[in-house]
Amino acid sequence: MARFRQEKDRIARLLARGDWSGSTLVDILGSGTLQGIVAPLFSLLSRPEFRWQAAWCLGKVVCAIAKNNMEEARIILRRITWSLNEESGNLGWGMPESMGCILAECPPLAKEYGHILVSYIHDTGHEDNYIDYAPLRRGAYWAVARLAAADPLRVRASLPLLLAGLSDTDPPCRLFAAFACVTLRKSILGSTNYLPLMAQASASLSICEEFAGEQAVWQQIDTLLTALAQDTAANIDLLDGDAICSYAVSPAN
Repeated sequence: MARFRQEKDRIARLLARGDWSGSTLVDILGSGTLQGIVAPLFSLLSRPEFRWQAAWCLGKVVCAIAKNNMEEARIILRRITWSLNEESGNLGWGMPESMGCILAECPPLAKEYGHILVSYIHDTGHEDNYIDYAPLRRGAYWAVARLAAADPLRVRASLPLLLAGLSDTDPPCRLFAAFACVTLRKSILGSTNYLPLMAQASASLSICEEFAGEQAVWQQIDTLLTALAQDTAANIDLLDGDAICSYAVSPAN
């Protein structure tokens, strides 16, 4: 237990640094092992001030584990999925974010678990994996965005779910769904004109050529993002690439 606390404190100090995203796998591990560092990182997910950084680190660590032992990496993914089901009480703080980082880092795991990640934002109205608890569902929308940035074709079929998310009853969920829509389009078109997300959402979308065969869908997204820009309920920090950025939903001018 003393060793665990020491590792947790060491990692917390690392993640508290302003240059945390410049950390290498060696920095994260210290004198520990790949498997030994997972539990301390999971424990830091429950602390909002470290959630994004810990999820980012887990992406690096679990990807390294997968290269040496894919089954060990699958066990970690199964732990994450268990923490998000109803039997666990849905107390998986930071687990969707971690899953998104892991799948974005490791294509073989994305192939196996990508559909499960998307299922967390799919409300079928029946027995499903949809996350009813909005604070956790926000992380699921973000995780889909993270995967979209790395593998847009794997996420493209989930566009209708992201579109539905723009009408989510939870304002921050709407913001994360918008971030996912924009990230997906950015990844498909290779454009870099998307930041800041909400301040220039409509303009940044309109300057890009329409994605072939989906013009009507993207026009609907344009309309919904314009409406969302008038929502005053959210000012959210999120991980965008390797940086934690603040996105505000502010009244339209």
